[in-house]
Amino acid sequence: KDHVRNLRMNPERSEADNYQDLVNCVMDHKMILRCCDMIRPMISRTIFVQFALIGSVLGLTLVNVFFFSNFWKGVASLLFVITILLQTFPFCYTCNLLIDDAQELANTIFQSNWVDAEPRYRATLVHFMHHVQQPIIFIAGGIFPISMNSNISVAKFAFSIITIVRQMNLAEQFQ
Repeated sequence: KDHVRNLRMNPERSEADNYQDLVNCVMDHKMILRCCDMIRPMISRTIFVQFALIGSVLGLTLVNVFFFSNFWKGVASLLFVITILLQTFPFCYTCNLLIDDAQELANTIFQSNWVDAEPRYRATLVHFMHHVQQPIIFIAGGIFPISMNSNISVAKFAFSIITIVRQMNLAEQFQ
């Protein structure tokens, strides 16, 4: 993003050099997209399974905390819940950063110094700007985007399990 922001800022560089810098930015962006496309199928399935398992484990652990445990078992279980939530946090946070950076890139390109550039440079820049407007998003299991919101949704799923246990009086049946 910083490299794009600095395009055509050095008055000592020729238009050919500036154009080559732009082409290098386009190539770097294409390489990032190819890398994302290569890892997307693997990440999609893995994170979906991990979200499903984490939601279930969190729900069952919280059921244990609310209905069956004493104070010290509850403290240990809550520490376990925190560590479970922290498993997906770094990846979800990274996906959020990637989404935000991809969205800011189009604005950064538009705000770069392109108005008085040669027509070939402007045409390439417009083409580049058009392509970067498509966000880089990873989808878990082809169902929902991987982001901090999805990490929060997994925690909400755990509380849904608690609600189901309460509504059906399942805790009383197991005591």
